[in-house]
Amino acid sequence: MTLIKITEKNPEILITLTKTNVLQMITSHDYLIYENQVPDKDIDQLADEVTEQAIAFAQAKFLRKLDFKHPGIDVSFEFIPIQVEHRGQGVVEKERIPVQNQLASDHLMEFREGDYFKLRMINHSRRKAYVCMLDIQPDNIINAMIPYGNRTPEEYFVPAQAAVELDDIFVVGKPYGLESLKLIATEEPIDLSRLVTSRGTKQGNNTQETPLETLLKSTYQYNKNKQRGSQTASIPPAAGSITTQIFRIVPREK
Repeated sequence: MTLIKITEKNPEILITLTKTNVLQMITSHDYLIYENQVPDKDIDQLADEVTEQAIAFAQAKFLRKLDFKHPGIDVSFEFIPIQVEHRGQGVVEKERIPVQNQLASDHLMEFREGDYFKLRMINHSRRKAYVCMLDIQPDNIINAMIPYGNRTPEEYFVPAQAAVELDDIFVVGKPYGLESLKLIATEEPIDLSRLVTSRGTKQGNNTQETPLETLLKSTYQYNKNKQRGSQTASIPPAAGSITTQIFRIVPREK
């Protein structure tokens, strides 16, 4: 599948130059993803920045739609909204907030900036499953949410037909808009965090890539090779299963 294609018919990103010499990149849904004054010099740098934004948009769109199911792996997850108590430089759970309190009128989970939550993983299958999670922000920045901190991929597993509540506490921050969490369940532990952090650089000392690592790595290849129409890799269903939840981030009321 082609990651980026230049077209004049129904573009998903429109690049315009205002009368004040400001270059803007606007999505087909009128979301401003880039804005910068056109410099007298460093046009090549500006072109690189625009290319980077287009890549980020295309990569995030591809990953948001990514979905596959392993016939023997079925893991879902739930939000646990909480209030916290600050202790030293960290926070601990103080009390839980009913999930219904976080539902907007359209039944979408809605968090305000500064809210906290935990996650519960539910394994519906008859085999143990390892989990990792990608976070796709409204501004198309992709983060590896699980494994979290210094914990290893091997620590994130859910026994067969069981539920596990993670100890990790997550805080909600900007940008505002719709955010996507993609839970990836596999038979063997994988760690996509180094690939995300290094933007596609080969991770660790392990020379054997999993299909998921190859797929994620391929979405960065356009950026590294500067070739229009770079291709993304395909992935076999046996690689694992993906579960996606979308939630909304809004400003905290003053």
